[in-house]
Amino acid sequence: MSWRSLCKALSLSLCLTLIFANAVGAQKVTAGQPCKITQQKVLYKGSTYTCIKNGKKLVWSKGIPTPKKSVPVPTATPTATPTATPTATPQAISDVPGRGPTGRFQYRFINGLMQRKNVDGVWRSDDSRPVSAFDQIRKAAFDSIRSAPNSTPNYSFIIRNNIAENYPSDLAGHIQNAIQDFNKLMSQYLTSNVNVDLILLTEKDDRFLREDLPRLLNYENYVFILDNLKSYATQESFYNRSGTGGGTAGFIHSENRGYYLGHTASFAKMETFWPEIAPHEMAHVLQFYLSRGYFSNCGEGQECSKYHGHSVEGSANTLGMAVAFPLLAWYSDEMDKILKDGIRAFKSQISVKNKDDAISLFRLIESRNTEMSQEFSYSAGQVLWEYFIGTYGFKKWIEFNSNIPKTANFGENLKFTVGIDKQGFYEAAAPYFLSVWERLAKEG
Repeated sequence: MSWRSLCKALSLSLCLTLIFANAVGAQKVTAGQPCKITQQKVLYKGSTYTCIKNGKKLVWSKGIPTPKKSVPVPTATPTATPTATPTATPQAISDVPGRGPTGRFQYRFINGLMQRKNVDGVWRSDDSRPVSAFDQIRKAAFDSIRSAPNSTPNYSFIIRNNIAENYPSDLAGHIQNAIQDFNKLMSQYLTSNVNVDLILLTEKDDRFLREDLPRLLNYENYVFILDNLKSYATQESFYNRSGTGGGTAGFIHSENRGYYLGHTASFAKMETFWPEIAPHEMAHVLQFYLSRGYFSNCGEGQECSKYHGHSVEGSANTLGMAVAFPLLAWYSDEMDKILKDGIRAFKSQISVKNKDDAISLFRLIESRNTEMSQEFSYSAGQVLWEYFIGTYGFKKWIEFNSNIPKTANFGENLKFTVGIDKQGFYEAAAPYFLSVWERLAKEG
């Protein structure tokens, strides 16, 4: 049918609509590709794409199919009025994340853009939940950690790659990119350039383990990973151990050198990759750079200690989560997941029903001498330090770690940095922590 005959059958307004849609739809659009004008909508191949902000970038959202309008058919009766058949409203794309083979949320990167698979198997680079859906303390912590420097930092983490031959190359690339993302945000807090040895190996890299690793690290810095490497012998044992791999990191003050030792199975793939690990380990490099190297004046959990389990691992988790995931919603989902997993795993051993229970848990995770306190030093500790950062700002976290050499113990450092002692800090953080715990416990 020609355009002339088609316009005779349709109203003039419908013709103009079709012509306009074809003109806009002529632009090729791909989800995740850069765009220029925020909230611009483009019709392409029957789907509507929206220009959305993802982190600092403007990208096209996943296309939403545009329902077809029925066309009124002219009738021979002059008084007849054409009617349109009602169309179904498109179902919203789910924000609920799907889970991979080890129970973790799944991510991938397309042209450097992170995507997450939802419960329906759809890969998304956006999330429809409004900022108002999340607690203000959570939002404040996320925003404060991700605040970009006002100018180009003078110093940076200089990465020296030491990657064993069996480490999966695609995962190594994602780790290197994650470290650069961390570098962009955190180098503003450095007072000198910092060399960091990135060391990546698998259970198959025996020669690297025997010959190269001892040149990079002292034995006591990596002896505890040997059991992990043994557990990567089969997929079943790999999944049972972690299903993603792990790492350890620190800073050697006498050499002005940091290290990040990462390990995974030689057969690991993107479906087992967890983006939080790399920035979590780099957070340890930053922690101990600021405190002039890790040292233990006395054991965790004692009044004389400068470090506690939750301040080491919990705050590194908060920082790692915020750097790893560019959307507040995804950061929040990951924060919730790890604490919910802990609540389920130890529900027969611990209950948090009031403020005093929350404070007791904070004291418990000052040391990591049991399986439960080790677990909650990460998951409950991250919420405790999320409160700290969301309340006082990330720069106060930087100050707190920088003040470790200047103060006698953890409590004195808190008082020096934010004007409140340890008991006061725990009491102030308890209501927020309790609200998060109760919400997750109800979700089951």
